Amino acid sequence: MSLKPIYEKAPLMTLAALPLRAGQCRSVLPQLRRLYALGQAAPENVCLWEGLFRTACLVKDQPLQEPVVRLMNEALSRQQPSGELPGSVAEQVALMRAAYAVYEFDTDRVRLEKMALWCGWACENWENVLADREVRVRPGELMELLCSLYRITGKAALMELCKRLRAQGMDWTSVLHTFSQQRPLMREMPFDLLQAHMADEREHESGYYTRLYLTNHSEYLADGVRSAVTCGRFSGSGSELSAPRTGWEKITRYHGAVCGGVTGDETLAGASPAAGVSAAGLGAWAESLASVDEPWAYDALEVLVANALPVAAGEEEIQCVQQVNQVGESRRYHLGADLPLRSLNRLMRGYAAVASCAVTQRPEGPAVNLYLPGEYIVPAENGAMLLKIREEKGEKVITVRVKEAFRAEMKLRVPKWARETTVSINGLPMDAACENLEVEIDRVWENGDTVTVAFSAPLQVLEGYHQGACIMAGPVLYAMDAASDSPNNVALCGEPVMDGEGRITAPVRLVPDWKNTTGDIPVLPRTEGDVLHVALVPYADAKRPVALFPRGKQA
Repeated sequence: MSLKPIYEKAPLMTLAALPLRAGQCRSVLPQLRRLYALGQAAPENVCLWEGLFRTACLVKDQPLQEPVVRLMNEALSRQQPSGELPGSVAEQVALMRAAYAVYEFDTDRVRLEKMALWCGWACENWENVLADREVRVRPGELMELLCSLYRITGKAALMELCKRLRAQGMDWTSVLHTFSQQRPLMREMPFDLLQAHMADEREHESGYYTRLYLTNHSEYLADGVRSAVTCGRFSGSGSELSAPRTGWEKITRYHGAVCGGVTGDETLAGASPAAGVSAAGLGAWAESLASVDEPWAYDALEVLVANALPVAAGEEEIQCVQQVNQVGESRRYHLGADLPLRSLNRLMRGYAAVASCAVTQRPEGPAVNLYLPGEYIVPAENGAMLLKIREEKGEKVITVRVKEAFRAEMKLRVPKWARETTVSINGLPMDAACENLEVEIDRVWENGDTVTVAFSAPLQVLEGYHQGACIMAGPVLYAMDAASDSPNNVALCGEPVMDGEGRITAPVRLVPDWKNTTGDIPVLPRTEGDVLHVALVPYADAKRPVALFPRGKQA
């Protein structure tokens, strides 16, 4: 697919950069293999199929041979002559999205015709489609599909469906611009009472309590970001295009998690580190941030990928709720009986979206946005480039493979946290002019060229909830492991130090009045005793992380 300048064609904006399609990237992240293995245990659930196939494209040599494709083809074979598919409308949308993921890989015209037939049915039965609550409150799911199909087919009827959906679906743009819930909703209203009020409203999004629930729910808000992004690219509306950043900044200000993402059970739970972080919410936010294609979103994604996401996709099972600073008994969460399956679905889709946006395709050449280890095939006007990304001694190494030499411009994203950036090509340093947090390399690329990028990651102490301190080096959050023998009721009293080998220690003192370390951290507590120098580890490596420290009065 050729790229065109943004805003060139109305009403659907053409994109300045495209994420890679299914089959154009491979990943070596172990979390993806674990998630795919877990998804294989419940392959009959249609809601998992898109995430399963996109994950298979990242970890399997022949994804078309995987069981999920057979199940998908069987479901498509039951399509009625009218275009209707089995299941609820939301399930039909899920099946169509999965079918589109497979079409990205094999460009099978028969599958494209089945999707077009379903869109014709949706147009004829629009009232029934919109009667499905999930379609109304998550319009981004269907909107993304319609826009993608329009870019392929150019059918005007698809644009008409987009107009209807944008006008009649939930207005997430206004929600994101006006988000003002500073306190956790559960402090305002018991969950059981909220559920009773929602039942009286028949859970219709126009009802006060149902809307309150939806607009304070981590996953729905994340899906609302994708809805605003897609609607903005359809309409060119500046309000819709700016809503994701505005909403993210407001939500994280009041409900941000130190390990990335936002805290929340079924509703946002506030910024306290003891509030917990749900895996389903993390996956949903990863997918949404990956759809934005802006520097601030990649900064947020880096923190997710380095900290919370790998913990959620645990070595043995999905950690549905991460306990941060939770060294005692776990609190009770309202997460729903379907949480494990929902978490699996959101994590697979989130990880797949992150992988597909790590390197994007521009008319001038590839853009490296996230330095995730793997292989990326980037189509270009003069031929395709295969980029192999790996990490070696703290440096990012990009090896270029091309059949014939050609000129292209490679854009390298410079993270916001980086203080110094060094770039070398084939071992020779280059003058890397950093403009707007990016480095551009315009040259004739030969097969085997190697680009090495290094960023300085100074140790930072950032202020968090209750004037607490979180310690970061680059995007990596460092924590004290409460599973060790060190005391847990401590406050930071001084500045952490990193030695020449990258080991980090923090000076702490005991907080005698802080007896219950499962609750909120105290504000500027009294400390006593000698200063202890405790070793810190990356958040993802800590079994029971204490990642937000109160600051002692002596700090």
